[in-house]
Amino acid sequence: MRIQLEKSEIPRFKTIKKFCKDNPAFTIGGVRHAIFFIGPKIEEAGALVRFGRKRLINEERWLALTAEGFFSQIAGVKR
Repeated sequence: MRIQLEKSEIPRFKTIKKFCKDNPAFTIGGVRHAIFFIGPKIEEAGALVRFGRKRLINEERWLALTAEGFFSQIAGVKR
């Protein structure tokens, strides 16, 4: 079975380093911190995928989640 996707629907995956280089507002340490604490939730939301040992970021989805406030509580005390 073959699924046809439009170009806008095809996710663009980037490594953490490439994502942070292209989006300087995000530091490598900050992204890794978020992945460590809420990685499974990020995966469920579609912004992170596992490819062997690598973690790849769906840039469009990650930025959309950021705009929605998804990352407002990562670790520590909820405010």
